[in-house]
Amino acid sequence: MKKMVQLFKGKSLYRYSFIAAAILVSAAAVYAASVPYTFSSGTVAKSSEVNANFQALADAMNNRTSATLANMAGTWNYSMTGSFVEVLNGNRLCTMSRTGTLTFNADGTYSDNQADTNNYCHGGGVQTNTGGTFTGTWTVLANGTGTRTYGGGSMSFQTSKDLNTMTSAWNVSTGNYPSNGIATYVRQ
Repeated sequence: MKKMVQLFKGKSLYRYSFIAAAILVSAAAVYAASVPYTFSSGTVAKSSEVNANFQALADAMNNRTSATLANMAGTWNYSMTGSFVEVLNGNRLCTMSRTGTLTFNADGTYSDNQADTNNYCHGGGVQTNTGGTFTGTWTVLANGTGTRTYGGGSMSFQTSKDLNTMTSAWNVSTGNYPSNGIATYVRQ
């Protein structure tokens, strides 16, 4: 702390303003936010103007884009990892990793194009799952929480505030392949 005080001791106000402006510009670029005041080298920045810029950035970071079927529609690349038990094959524990492309349609339907996957099982052996295209329906609430429904099951998901990433987790304890895992989706 003592070194930090010495570093700034005797520095003029415009240097502090430059540092604050650099931070604001960086944050504005990340969040695509606009700030009400722009500062230039050699001018004095009022604390009220600097604080207003920081408040504008805080508001941009805390605001969530309201999710709808229409603005969530599009193509998402995903990867999922997890584990499952092969009940029909001596209760072997297996790990899985899968990639694919999920397409949400604005009418509440989706298609999931899954790649072929090799799953590795405890005690040796590889289980190969053939990929394919699977379809179902989906819903989403304004807060970004949603559900994909397929066959006899469903998977919940949560989107980021800007609606460009999603995560979902599952835990199925019944059937011939009890499983759990997590998936991450990124909008194309």
